[in-house]
Amino acid sequence: MEKIINHKLFEIFFEKLLIALILVLAGYVANQSIERYKLIEAQRVAGTVAFVESCQEIWIALYQYEAELDRSEAFATRVKFAEMTSQDASKENAEFKEANQKIDEKLRNITDKINAKSFIVGAAFVEHFRLYASLVKARADAKNSAVMKFNKEATIAREAVESFDRQIASMRFTADMAREYAIRRLPQP
Repeated sequence: MEKIINHKLFEIFFEKLLIALILVLAGYVANQSIERYKLIEAQRVAGTVAFVESCQEIWIALYQYEAELDRSEAFATRVKFAEMTSQDASKENAEFKEANQKIDEKLRNITDKINAKSFIVGAAFVEHFRLYASLVKARADAKNSAVMKFNKEATIAREAVESFDRQIASMRFTADMAREYAIRRLPQP
């Protein structure tokens, strides 16, 4: 009888040990899955943050470029006014040339920044930012053309400016929109 009891105790112990091993193995596999999921989510968050920060840097540069173009338009208007009133336009011309140099420098900086961030933002956004910069430049040229002319060409130039304004406004997006896009484009776990 003692032998049967020992045998039963051994069976119970072995069953409990086997159950414990299965539970430990299941816990280990579950823990590995959870850690893998955490790693993927951390990578997604890091990628999203990098994307949004890169977009913000490029937008800041684009807005500074736009502001510089607006200042250039003011110089162009002053130069044209000085020429029309037969005043000495040399000072305005010098300021205008300096403003144009700043604009060219800003455009080079934007291009360099877009190229540097192209891996992070992707080809679609690189093209988006380049198109935006070219539309801003085209709008500035159209505004200058409207200022320099006083006939039907000026009307056409003003209409072009309005069209460029609408296109530019439709291309702008906020940091929240960039974040949403970044989250959608990242691989899902």
